[in-house]
Amino acid sequence: MTCWFRNDTKLRIDCGYLTVPLHHDRPGGGSIELAVEVIHTPNPHPPADPVVVLVGGGGTLAGNGNAALTGYAPIRLLTSRQADRDLILLDQRGVGHSRPALDCAPIGDLASGLACCNRLTARRIDLSAYTTEENAADVAELGPALGYRQVNLFGYSYGSRLALTVMREHPHGIRSVILVSPLPPQADYLADFPGDEARAFQALFDGCAHDPRCAAAYPQLGRDFRTAVARLAARPRPLTARINGTDVTERLDGQLLVRLLSGGMYVGEVAILPRLIHHAATGGNLSDWAQIATAGNAPNVGLSVG
Repeated sequence: MTCWFRNDTKLRIDCGYLTVPLHHDRPGGGSIELAVEVIHTPNPHPPADPVVVLVGGGGTLAGNGNAALTGYAPIRLLTSRQADRDLILLDQRGVGHSRPALDCAPIGDLASGLACCNRLTARRIDLSAYTTEENAADVAELGPALGYRQVNLFGYSYGSRLALTVMREHPHGIRSVILVSPLPPQADYLADFPGDEARAFQALFDGCAHDPRCAAAYPQLGRDFRTAVARLAARPRPLTARINGTDVTERLDGQLLVRLLSGGMYVGEVAILPRLIHHAATGGNLSDWAQIATAGNAPNVGLSVG
């Protein structure tokens, strides 16, 4: 079938849908469709076991969440790392091009989250089917459905938790697993996040203070950060970033600034953050913030599998 983007490369890319049960323990209880891409390696003699990429959550300005099939990003991921195996990408149940898509406006607080839940319930969406366990059962069906006897799982962030669940519940057919920024099952992400984020920011400030060049350029980085948040909370500014070929404009306020900085640390763009914080604190040029806004479109890691 026609893919969800224009293929401007010489790579062969197959697109389609995998039909899976809504509840895997109730095969007759309805089904959903998962959007899948198989990106074929340029290696003329590829190994028989592909890499299944399990993406994380969070999203970017575009709000892509756990959507993997974001146009050029998977192609860039393959060609930039010269993967010697085929890559399989899927939009996990409920997101991206998978059907149905549990698409809500950005959720910033409890009220908007409850409103989203109510809208989905009104559409007769069975939210109890959208769990990590059901997600893992989907992944277990993917390789055999495509004719692969074994696969290698590559999971980052939430995708690492998903990979661990596949390993525990459906170990057959897994050759190897790569975990990046693991989110283990025992971690309570929502409860731990505020403290973890605060420690990450403090590590950023302390790291700058102990680096002679950073300390000379930004001697009060922590104070700059607090000033920037307060300035943008009082007077937000527009921020435009090009994501998947489309210009997306957001209202850059204090809350979004913190989110983008946190995301920048997450994807390894630490070196430019002191300058961006200083510019935001002093009312300077914010154009470089687009680099952080788009940084999460592909994981900054390799895909070689031994």
